[in-house]
Amino acid sequence: MKYFTNVQELQKLSNRTEYEAYFLKSVYELVEQPLLSSRPDVAIYPFNKSKPRFIKNAAGKSTPYNWRLDFLNAGSPLVFVTTYKLIDMLVEWILKGNKQEYSFRFAEKIKKLKKISALPPLLKQHSWLLERLVGLYETLEPFRGTIIHNESFSATNGNLTVSNSKKNQVEPPIEISADILRRFAHAVITVLKCIEGSWKFDKLQERYLSYILNEISFLHGHQQLDPKEPTHICVRKYCSCSEMDCIDLPSINSDIASKYKIYDWSFDLHLVIVSESTPSKAFFFPWDALSPDENEMSIPSPRHEYEKEIPNDINPEDLQP
Repeated sequence: MKYFTNVQELQKLSNRTEYEAYFLKSVYELVEQPLLSSRPDVAIYPFNKSKPRFIKNAAGKSTPYNWRLDFLNAGSPLVFVTTYKLIDMLVEWILKGNKQEYSFRFAEKIKKLKKISALPPLLKQHSWLLERLVGLYETLEPFRGTIIHNESFSATNGNLTVSNSKKNQVEPPIEISADILRRFAHAVITVLKCIEGSWKFDKLQERYLSYILNEISFLHGHQQLDPKEPTHICVRKYCSCSEMDCIDLPSINSDIASKYKIYDWSFDLHLVIVSESTPSKAFFFPWDALSPDENEMSIPSPRHEYEKEIPNDINPEDLQP
């Protein structure tokens, strides 16, 4: 349906959700690709060596005062209802695209949402994502009502304790930890941004989104998908110019698989060309370029499109023959 790919309609969705999305992205410092970061290469293949040296990432560094921590310690109810509001605005946008009239009543919108056929391409192509989005919308609606209309909730150190108080009957509360609340917000922001097109939904994004939805499965009521936590690293390999055409990617794959076997892993490849013990060129091949097909890996062409500056943190010992 053209409505869900129409640039003007997508912009309307973006404009409508702009404030709430900005708020959550700011307080949680959410980014498009959390698996990709500025951390250094962590698997190093020295020149003429077939096995890597793994470098442990630096431990968490101390940081100056951060207002976000103070806010989140007390602001969990606001984070919860803001995240739920984003789902609600997305649902209303989808219902409008199906020419469905709706009132303010959530039960009515939930019922109509389950019957529609036209959907944004992202949700149409990934039924598991639609199921969990609908699950969040339906399961959490009573708790949103409690926070807005009742006092049967509390916030302590970023954790939220809230009861279903529909029909004036207060049920036993559920506990939503600060970490789960962050993942809830991150999942909804990611879905929204990928639907409107400002974030890319690639293999890395899909892996991370499915993982955080696993982590909040008790909020949407659907079974977990892949239980492994995703991780993404950068491999650096020093080689001669002639070796570049015969990089043994299966061996690198095997080394990474052995090291990170408890994870759903992937890697980027940083090739540094060495001539007479001196780096002469460098290339950076992202995972999507190395593995466009799940069953096959290769160095992509044309190579010059992937040429980058030579790293400034080279250990001279890694250049020796």
